[in-house]
Amino acid sequence: MATIVVFGHHQGLSGQSTSQPGDKIQVYEVRLVNDGTSSLQAIALTLSDLSSATGITASAITQLSVYKSTDAVFDAPSDSLLGTQTIVNIGAPTTVSLTAPLTWSSDFPYFLVVATFNSTHTDELSGFKDAFRVGSNAGAIQTSSGNVGSAITADDADRHTIDILATQIVFTTLPSDPAAANGDIVSGQVFTTQPVVEARDANGNVDI
Repeated sequence: MATIVVFGHHQGLSGQSTSQPGDKIQVYEVRLVNDGTSSLQAIALTLSDLSSATGITASAITQLSVYKSTDAVFDAPSDSLLGTQTIVNIGAPTTVSLTAPLTWSSDFPYFLVVATFNSTHTDELSGFKDAFRVGSNAGAIQTSSGNVGSAITADDADRHTIDILATQIVFTTLPSDPAAANGDIVSGQVFTTQPVVEARDANGNVDI
């Protein structure tokens, strides 16, 4: 019989949320109790596209990481990193193994899975922006004494969207007019070469 069991708290995404390329976002959480004789080895979960596909690919997510926390909210400075998986699947399970199996007995910690988004991203028109759901099979929490945890069903109502938010306007083509005297701009005269600008975020991604 498994001696690590779920302690009342086990879920993937809850509700709808949005973040930007390069962000770190909590996508899964579980609270576990242990009698001190078993060790946690890995957590497996599935990130999948929505029912109406947005076209998200694995390249949008650079890694999934497992953290140990005293609560159900990810806080990078205080939570302990336990393991990272840099090969992330979309539509199939991704297993995040702990760097070293973890045993405990004195508290009831939370274990959080955090997704890190690629800082390079191609934006889409509203309604087609990359989004994903999170689910897991029964027994997705792997321990030295057996696999535990009920299944989590992915739902479009519980999803996360990746969206570029511009912080700057950048010229991609500067205005010019060979008829301008000494390069000076003539007020009221239309440029021969019209300026072209892009709205970009801090990582240089174009906001559409």
